[in-house]
Amino acid sequence: MAFTYNIANGLTAGLVLHPVMKLMAGRWRDVRAGSVVLALLCLLYYVFGIVH
Repeated sequence: MAFTYNIANGLTAGLVLHPVMKLMAGRWRDVRAGSVVLALLCLLYYVFGIVH
């Protein structure tokens, strides 16, 4: 809950952390390509874009 000071950051944290946690748990078959692409886009937005 530390990331959720507004709803956009909370959704982005969930979109990024979900595939990461699946991969760390060894359940890489459960991770879809679209979720990985979406997580990477969200990370690029926060690294190079305007933070809310």
